[in-house]
Amino acid sequence: MNDTGRIEEAVLSLCEYTQKPDHKKLQDDIETILNRYGQIGMGNLKTVNFLADLMDIMRDNRIKMPHSLTMLVRGLTHMEGVLAELSPDINIVEIARTKIVESFLKPANISKELEDC
Repeated sequence: MNDTGRIEEAVLSLCEYTQKPDHKKLQDDIETILNRYGQIGMGNLKTVNFLADLMDIMRDNRIKMPHSLTMLVRGLTHMEGVLAELSPDINIVEIARTKIVESFLKPANISKELEDC
């Protein structure tokens, strides 16, 4: 939806920072990345390039990703590199998107979820 304000809110709620980033600079950086990648289809997205640009924006705005998110990004990047060597036609982002959609559409077993807590 290209809503830089909502994206900024999500970034600030998910990430860590010692002082609140400059609102105008962060929104400008978000708009830049949206202009660069926002119209690219998932199958054509070069994840490594996108993540490198995203990390630059985070660093420039003194925003730190949580460790778990950093590890996820590293894992996806490594998997994409291996898959590119083995089968260039496979897209890790598309695979991840499909699995995420499946997990959201799968009916939840509330009783089981409560037992596991």
